[in-house]
Amino acid sequence: MHHPQILVAHRGQPTRFPENSLEGFQHVLAAGATYIETDIQLTLDQMAILSHDHNLFKMTARDMLLTDHNYADVRNLSAGYPQRFGKRFEHFRLATLQQFIDIVKPWPQVKCFIELKQASLARFGLKMVDQVMQQLGLVRSQAIIISFNIEAIKYSQDNYPETATGWVLPQWSTENQARAA
Repeated sequence: MHHPQILVAHRGQPTRFPENSLEGFQHVLAAGATYIETDIQLTLDQMAILSHDHNLFKMTARDMLLTDHNYADVRNLSAGYPQRFGKRFEHFRLATLQQFIDIVKPWPQVKCFIELKQASLARFGLKMVDQVMQQLGLVRSQAIIISFNIEAIKYSQDNYPETATGWVLPQWSTENQARAA
């Protein structure tokens, strides 16, 4: 039996654009991507931001933890990965989940892996799942909620059964295989 390859645009197009940037996602969608992945962190006031790292240093060259600052404090920071791209993308800003949703809405065939990051789950608990699900709204059917945090996945399955989930295994082991089953 032949299975087609499934390519996932992980954090957009991070070789040509800063990772998790709106422009990187627009690029891969226009190129025909049908699966994309992004990472979600929450600010102190629980604004969902596209960011793999809890610390903003890579994206902004500022040593700041997202969960310690309100969105108003970080919204105007340059998020162009200056160590990788120099000043080329200094006009980029931190992308919000709502901006991401606005980009994927016109692409109903696209499935979006939405990774709930551990630092924000540790700070806000399972309220993070509720916050993200509320924001996903009409594109929830396109979302696949993923996380290394199995409790967040179980909570999502119990409270939002219409939305697909996936546990990102911290390592492949017999114990984790049993937990996943």
